Amino acid sequence: MLQQTLRDLDRACRDHGTFRVCWRSKARWSPSFRFPAGNAVTVERLGRKWARAKLPKLGWVCFRWSRPLGGEIRSAAVSRKTGRWYVSFLVDDGTTTPERHAMPNTSVGIDRGVKTAAVTSDGDFHDREFITAGEAGRFRRLQQQLARTKKGSANRAKVRARMNRITGRVTDRRADFCAQVAQQITAKNAVVVLEDLKTRNMSASASGAVDAPGTRVSQKWTTSRMLTRELTVPSIPPQEPGPARRRRSPAIPPTLPDRRCPADGRPRRRGDHPAARPVHQ
Repeated sequence: MLQQTLRDLDRACRDHGTFRVCWRSKARWSPSFRFPAGNAVTVERLGRKWARAKLPKLGWVCFRWSRPLGGEIRSAAVSRKTGRWYVSFLVDDGTTTPERHAMPNTSVGIDRGVKTAAVTSDGDFHDREFITAGEAGRFRRLQQQLARTKKGSANRAKVRARMNRITGRVTDRRADFCAQVAQQITAKNAVVVLEDLKTRNMSASASGAVDAPGTRVSQKWTTSRMLTRELTVPSIPPQEPGPARRRRSPAIPPTLPDRRCPADGRPRRRGDHPAARPVHQ
């Protein structure tokens, strides 16, 4: 575990520079460590829902069996999230990357928005709710309780733990939605064109400074929150298993789709095509 930590530190120094690497935040960091020796990891099935794994220097650890491994174990990683510990295994399933996509002559464009998470150029809408009404009400009440607690107290830590359990479920649903949508889109298209949206700039604070205060700060804050929630999905990973491999995902400027005429597809300039409108409205 210490060797893996030192390797992570060395990689961070090489990627970002020695003087740009700093200590991790206590509030935003979740402990995790890896076991790269897959031959030293043993997994045994105990029943329909439970299994145990023998990890180096830790011994036997029981965990809930969620899915079959499906291959030879190459490494294991243990992480903590929302007050619970998880173990994940990297396995070699024996599959090879195909030479070309199953449908090499297909392409699609994705428009990400606030009302709908993703709309493809084929007319498919991909969206879902990531938090239920009951969870939203409980989270709002927990926020009120958090505001009445004292900083550094035990009650404040308990309230934050309850809030983290709700946000953890929302994060898992968002990640599951991203994976499913990415698999559906990349399985049917060899080229996937994405909008290169500057989400950080779009969701930046509008409060301004003391000498130049911002206007309509509360309205822009609500819009920024919606942008942060919706524009984070779906993201196409660098590689998807199965027929989705061997495909490209170029990024285009976000203003480019709105500058194309729907009639002939050529760039739209001021004064051209009075009936021209954005592609997705």
